[in-house]
Amino acid sequence: MEENKKGNGGVKAIVAIIIIAILAGVAYYFLRPTATPKDVFVQGIESVFESSTKKLGEDVKKINATVSLSGNIESSNEEISKIAQYINQGKITYNVQIDTEAKKLLVNLGVDYQNENLINGKVYYASGDDNIYVYVQDLYDKYFKINVNEATGSEEGLSSIDSIFNGEMTTANGKVDTKKVAEIIKETLKKNLKDEYFTKETVEGLTKNTMKLTVGELKAVVKNIFTELKENQEFLACFENQDEIKQELEDALSEIDELKTTNDNNNIEISIYTKGPKFDVEKITARVELPESNTLSMTITETEENKYEVYADVPDFGKVNLNVEVKEEANTAIEDVNTADSVDVNTMTQADQMKLLGNLSKMKIYQYLAPFMQGGF
Repeated sequence: MEENKKGNGGVKAIVAIIIIAILAGVAYYFLRPTATPKDVFVQGIESVFESSTKKLGEDVKKINATVSLSGNIESSNEEISKIAQYINQGKITYNVQIDTEAKKLLVNLGVDYQNENLINGKVYYASGDDNIYVYVQDLYDKYFKINVNEATGSEEGLSSIDSIFNGEMTTANGKVDTKKVAEIIKETLKKNLKDEYFTKETVEGLTKNTMKLTVGELKAVVKNIFTELKENQEFLACFENQDEIKQELEDALSEIDELKTTNDNNNIEISIYTKGPKFDVEKITARVELPESNTLSMTITETEENKYEVYADVPDFGKVNLNVEVKEEANTAIEDVNTADSVDVNTMTQADQMKLLGNLSKMKIYQYLAPFMQGGF
């Protein structure tokens, strides 16, 4: 039992973060007209849950989504500053394409530095194949073939990927009805957010809807949610291994009871700024009081359609500015991928390996990574 507790030690923190993230995530959605600040948050929660569970449904069989991320970090910490000089001149592009009818998945990853491409990679999977295929431009002229179960060390590896296509999720606790789980968690979360946590005011022509609660109150919310889920037979029935899920929730509750903190009276404050009769979101701010009079603050602003600016001031780390662009297309064809000439990583010849190492040494990213691998900058 002690090992279980250690293994679930971060559950309460993760769930707390998820709760805050769900509330903060409404920046991406348009909200319906509402009367109270709690309604604004509840509409946001519903939008996030509906999007996560209905993105691929009856009307949408294919999706092509791209997230581009660039940023700037300022820090007085010498080690962080050394890494930041690379991050500040870089850009990451992540693209995922899913076809639920053909049961194919393709992920593209691009990394640029000083407007020059360093990495252009692909990961491809088609249901019915025991392998995933990985391609890295300039590293090798063929796809690498990797057996999923061997790579994950579990025969459930393939099931986990296939679950993307059929609306299920396979975890260590077996198959999960994700849509039902999301619906129950959403309703439980809404019920435990008390009206007294919310206020509303007008600031510079915008309606500021604020949720404010203490660390202690947040712990109580998380504990109530865990308790209600543990006793909810409909929720437990969503999991193949119900007893294991119930035990994990009990272990997490024990962790919360045993958790000793000195900052239970510190405040967590999240504000959603809305405008107009449709309560369009203009920005979101978050402020978290930390021990030793430190404060973490964050602001998310939509600068243009599908473009966001994220600013965070993190104690002992520095100031972070991120520029995020999100693009989505529905029912567009997935990229063609030809893996017929792929190379099995388990049967690569010495000549193949030498060719790979030779190509790696010529890649631009190797020139930047080499100092790190040698222990310097």
